[in-house]
Amino acid sequence: MALLPFLPLHISCGFSFASDWLYHNAGIAMDEKTMRDPLLRIERGKKEQAFLHSKYPAIFRNLPDPRGSPGLGVGVASLPMIMGCKVRFADHMDPIALPALRPDDDPMTLKVPDLDDAMQWLYREIDVLVDHGYPKHSIGLPNIQGPHNIAFRVVGDTRFLGLIGRPSKAAVVHHVLDVVSDTFIEVTKRLRRATGKPEKGPFSMAGCTYYYLSPKQWRTFELPVLEKCKALGDMGLHHCGVATNDMLDNYALWPWTSVEWGFGTDLGYARQRFISSKTGPLPFSCRVSPYRMLNQPASQITADVNWIIEGVQGGPARVAVVGIPWKTPDENIFAMKRAVDAYNRKKAEEEGEPLEQGEDETIFL
Repeated sequence: MALLPFLPLHISCGFSFASDWLYHNAGIAMDEKTMRDPLLRIERGKKEQAFLHSKYPAIFRNLPDPRGSPGLGVGVASLPMIMGCKVRFADHMDPIALPALRPDDDPMTLKVPDLDDAMQWLYREIDVLVDHGYPKHSIGLPNIQGPHNIAFRVVGDTRFLGLIGRPSKAAVVHHVLDVVSDTFIEVTKRLRRATGKPEKGPFSMAGCTYYYLSPKQWRTFELPVLEKCKALGDMGLHHCGVATNDMLDNYALWPWTSVEWGFGTDLGYARQRFISSKTGPLPFSCRVSPYRMLNQPASQITADVNWIIEGVQGGPARVAVVGIPWKTPDENIFAMKRAVDAYNRKKAEEEGEPLEQGEDETIFL
């Protein structure tokens, strides 16, 4: 199949804000008490959505659901906790998992934990939510990332990068990734069963740490991980960093269902490489850089969005910024929204279906 000249017909626009932005602007904290209590997390989510609705009513149009959105775990630290990592909490920061292995621990001793014991805190959270009237099937699973990301947390970023960079340590890297993959797969299956979801279904593979790998390293270490994890279902790729064209060629070796690219990725080249023989051009989610949102003028943000839109021609797409930092000018947020809205209005008019007032779509991430 080929690229389609009339796509994208409509580009959705997504915004999410960093923990320091929420703390300093709205007093919404990520302290340990809140993050370890599923009911307090629901209240925190409602406060966040209510604040965004009041501050940016033209972007966040809906008031929060009075019942909130129930979910499990403490974000990206959830699976590291299961694997023995301690977690550092702070009011203005996302929870950070500290390495489970001490500097003198042998990574070859790493093994799948006793999940009956290690997952008890998550099962208790399910019981608490059900006791408060939330159906099991409505409970969201924690963001357990992807095995490669988790391996960096469990072993330690610098140490794991050092192992990856030494060919003599390839067996150690494979062992760590095998253990983390086995844990990732079994934890996902158990949580899906516990919340009444199918054991196999589509999911997003978080590849934030792919950015640090060479093409050869990615093929050597990550392709075997993907082969194992396909037991969970079809995968979309989350890639929040810049992907070079060489890496795009590598990622295209896997049959992703959708892809997400960090700012600076050659989207035109990616469009040529990510076309499914069954479904056509893959849906793209394209990041605006949160650091440029903070530091660049609104005119540059408009140019960034227009650059993304030009690159994604030929397939379905959305534009998103994730982790908007504290002190980001409001004008930059509005500039991003206006640039996407302008494209959608122009495209609708070309198709003979002008948008009604308020029809532009905004996604809360």
